Amino acid sequence: MKHWLMKSEPSTFGVDDLEKAPKRTTCWDGVRNYQARNMLRDEFSKGDLAFLYHSSCDVPGIVGTAAVARRRWSTKARRTGAALRPARPA
Repeated sequence: MKHWLMKSEPSTFGVDDLEKAPKRTTCWDGVRNYQARNMLRDEFSKGDLAFLYHSSCDVPGIVGTAAVARRRWSTKARRTGAALRPARPA
């Protein structure tokens, strides 16, 4: 099992959004950094744990944990993603 750091702006997608997502699972995609996108595509596995990191806020830091619920996929628009679900409170 691997551990990942998932960075997000709280105003774009926060840990509360993950808790409120349908079936408490959401797609994590839109990664622009090529190296990070390739890791998402090639190395993420179901059951891996991720730390959710909020940046650009009053107190940046890890705000929760998530688990990879579904391994990668790609779309016709060449977007790669993985499904995340909450794991347990940070």
